[in-house]
Amino acid sequence: MRFFLTILFTTIHLCAFAQFNVVLESSEVSGTAPLVVWLDASKTTHANPALSPRHDLLYQWNFGDPFSGVWDFKPLSKNIAFGPIATHVFDSTGIHIVELEIDDGQGYSYVKPFVIKIEPPEQVYQKTICFSTTGNFSDAPYNAELVTIQSLEDVQPYLQSNHRLLFQRGDTIKGQYGLTISHDINHLMIGAYGAALNLDKRNICQNAPVIILSSSQPVFHFLKCETDTISDVKIMDITLEGKRTAILIEQQLEKLLLYRLKFNSFSKIIENTVSNEELVIADCIIKGTSQKENLFTLQGTHLALLGNDIESSQSVHHLVDIQNTKQCILTHNRFIHPGIRANGLHINSQQTVDLAVINDNHFEGAEGVKTLTALSNIRHLIFDRNFLTAFDATHLRSGITANASHISMQNNIINASGAKGSYFTGIYIDQVDTLLSFLNISNNTIYKEDKIGLFVGIHTPRLMENITVANNLIYCPKAQDLKLVETQTPTNRFNEDGNIYPPSHPFIAQNPTKPLDFQLDTCNRYLTGAIRKTKTYKDYLAQFRTDSDFVNVGAFQCSGNPLVAWEDGYYVSEGYGYPFPARSYYTMDLSKISSQYDVEIFDAFGDLIHSDYKQRNTFYIWQTAPYENGTYWLKVSSKEATFLTKVKIEKK
Repeated sequence: MRFFLTILFTTIHLCAFAQFNVVLESSEVSGTAPLVVWLDASKTTHANPALSPRHDLLYQWNFGDPFSGVWDFKPLSKNIAFGPIATHVFDSTGIHIVELEIDDGQGYSYVKPFVIKIEPPEQVYQKTICFSTTGNFSDAPYNAELVTIQSLEDVQPYLQSNHRLLFQRGDTIKGQYGLTISHDINHLMIGAYGAALNLDKRNICQNAPVIILSSSQPVFHFLKCETDTISDVKIMDITLEGKRTAILIEQQLEKLLLYRLKFNSFSKIIENTVSNEELVIADCIIKGTSQKENLFTLQGTHLALLGNDIESSQSVHHLVDIQNTKQCILTHNRFIHPGIRANGLHINSQQTVDLAVINDNHFEGAEGVKTLTALSNIRHLIFDRNFLTAFDATHLRSGITANASHISMQNNIINASGAKGSYFTGIYIDQVDTLLSFLNISNNTIYKEDKIGLFVGIHTPRLMENITVANNLIYCPKAQDLKLVETQTPTNRFNEDGNIYPPSHPFIAQNPTKPLDFQLDTCNRYLTGAIRKTKTYKDYLAQFRTDSDFVNVGAFQCSGNPLVAWEDGYYVSEGYGYPFPARSYYTMDLSKISSQYDVEIFDAFGDLIHSDYKQRNTFYIWQTAPYENGTYWLKVSSKEATFLTKVKIEKK
């Protein structure tokens, strides 16, 4: 049975002595790797009644798991997360010290850390069975039972509680019928063993075992039972190929983790006919075929999609359809090619969703798509740092359509270039029956390069309480008619501040298509006198915003040091190709460090020439213009690691 450990802290704000009442809940304090831990601080309150704790406070989680890596398409560490709720998959065994940091805009309040213990699976499961189609078990774990199989059907008798079933990497297992997991099976892991070759950023290996089903049966079938539930099932590190449905869930599950899987050629990945307690899909690559159904149909009290690549070859329905949930987290996913007249992400839960956190995702349209995301029947919606692009969705009418009582949308980039309709709305806030009690739409970039009749940046409904629509950058140079913000809300309840439509091209790229292209050109004279007041804590890349650094409009913190590209590791960004003046600076990607760090720079003689202490940004930038050509040593120190790297300056 799922449980929550409740830890109650009352902490004093370090700068202004404002009081936080922090209520922190953790679904687990110990377990077997890989372990999913669901963390919830959404019941936290603040002494200032004017603040909405779920929306006005910055929550940053440090999972104490520095070797968890970096997300695939955006250079942010998996060791950190943002929002009042978070979830993390712990792969590394041992003790992890988890910290929650809360910021109310005036300083930091640090909640005392708590410990999560992760145990190795070989010490927990009662039996490990290794399967091979060739009879070669040279890489099998010690003390495992070794079984040679001819087809997938040979595995069915070994599906038992407290068992770990492992397929050999490099094997291809074929079958006509899938595996049936019944109500009397609990604490089960299905995975792989052997040397992993050519790992990608998700740690999916090139030689993962492949299961191929020749019939239309599901590969994994959770069989319906009227009495019991199935708990703690983990399926990981396998490639699945089939015809229709990969996973059919007809029985309530307490915990299901789908981890580092590849799905090929299915018309439906998950068919979920009952509501589960906890369902987490993480670091999977999903490629669906043409279909007349949703690629995912999900139900569960707690749902999480983390770091998945979800793509369909033009369906007629949604990529992900969430039909029933209480809390959901969708972060660092790519939603590619939703169906005709459908959405990449569609939430219309039967019960009101208490809290949905949708951060750092990539949404890409396709022909026939009219809205990239459609989100409704939600109490609290947080939609932050997402990138939405029309691509070839010529009929696109809006980027985001949302209906919720409390909404915050910040640091999103919406690129409608390619949509050929007569009108387009970047953010459309709908309202059916619920009074919109809280709305903060700030620091979004909404852009369209080509011609259109009517271009509306943001639409808000009439019946509302206090709302804020501020610091949004809206640019469509070829629009025949333009509205920055369309609303019928009385002005005494509407805070519209700093939304701008620049009279000239504001971005560092002439034809922006990728997220980095939408950084602001600080040489644009129409921007230099714009808004400095901070409305959001961080920008699209989770860099801290400051009132002192240029302007605070749009999704990126405006800086004289734009990022040319991002890669794994450390690299130099030379800005000579951008507008005047020429810039010279060194950028270091520190996304794997989730705590404060110190930087010290030494010349070739070992003398300290520059230092920056207590830094927190993902990217550290060192201005190299004042220094002569030569070799320098850059030292980075944090509680997680200390390292030294060599920098060579060669000015043109």
